[in-house]
Amino acid sequence: MHFEIYNRSNLPQLQVNRISCLMESRDGSLWIGTAGHGIIIKKIDGSFLKFQKQQGLTNHLIHRIMEDRRHRVWIVNESGLNIVEEGKIRDVPQINGESMSRLRDVFQDSQGNFWISTYNGDVLRINESRTDRFSPAPNDLGNSTYTFFESSRGIIYLGTSHGIARYKDGKLEYFNIIPNMTTLSITEDKEGNLFAGTCREGLFFIRGTQMIRFNQQDLTHPSIPSLWMDRENTLWIGTLDNGLRHLTPSPTCGCAT
Repeated sequence: MHFEIYNRSNLPQLQVNRISCLMESRDGSLWIGTAGHGIIIKKIDGSFLKFQKQQGLTNHLIHRIMEDRRHRVWIVNESGLNIVEEGKIRDVPQINGESMSRLRDVFQDSQGNFWISTYNGDVLRINESRTDRFSPAPNDLGNSTYTFFESSRGIIYLGTSHGIARYKDGKLEYFNIIPNMTTLSITEDKEGNLFAGTCREGLFFIRGTQMIRFNQQDLTHPSIPSLWMDRENTLWIGTLDNGLRHLTPSPTCGCAT
């Protein structure tokens, strides 16, 4: 298995090794959210841009970056929610009357619904006409939802403080595959296999009911707050304090080629 490492020692543009989230925009740029230095954008031509308070961010501690179907970029940070639209950034204090001041994640599903998780444990599903509140969360989901991910099969997974949950038949239910592990990030490869990054427990590859744990020595840090599978089926891994890793999963076991 071979991991390539990017951190501030070999890629000074990163400025910080604490990578909190990753997002590939429709133009192929990689948006890198950091814990304290705002956003760094790696353009497809290899150049880098900074996105910080000078450009309108309300806080440099970034929790999540998401591009919606209208090409707006949603940025969840420690102070609330910013939206970038047509090159301009604005603060969003409320959506449908719900405060956006203390968020963990925001996500848009294939039906156009926005899923939002808050620091007080709420999970909200918002569309233009209504807001559904899943609160309090079922006991087996824990009291925190850190991330959302919709698979190619249309299943919505939630990374929670008690492992992975999924939204099925109008209800949130526990998905008993990595129980009692705080799940911070979820993505999938082209074959529909899942990858889950955890807090202090490393990285997992999931195919059906089969689970493989990656060697933590290759990751160099056991907390994985961000995962992104790019268009080339390369897995980008943002670690809590050791920069970026990436590998190309094999079609047989999720190991690197």
